[in-house]
Amino acid sequence: MNYLRFGQTIFLLIDHMNLRQTDHTIFLHLDHKIQLQLEHMIFLALDYMIHLQFDHRIHLLLFHKIHLRRDPWHRFRCAPCSSEAGDRCPRRPSG
Repeated sequence: MNYLRFGQTIFLLIDHMNLRQTDHTIFLHLDHKIQLQLEHMIFLALDYMIHLQFDHRIHLLLFHKIHLRRDPWHRFRCAPCSSEAGDRCPRRPSG
């Protein structure tokens, strides 16, 4: 398990551009190369599937266009398609 602090940038190999959005998590299935620029500290558990749990807004700068489901609680900006869903999650986990 790794802890990434804000300001850091990581590069991931993504195997399929597939994104599922749940209450406080984003699941990315591995396949294409994308760049995640993290604005705030997030919790990252590494496995075949990458599990990002966040408590602040994250900007995803993607090399490939993906579609983000609009969610009243989680808001993101996808750089390629410029889709904006807004601000940070009011139900973010504390601590």
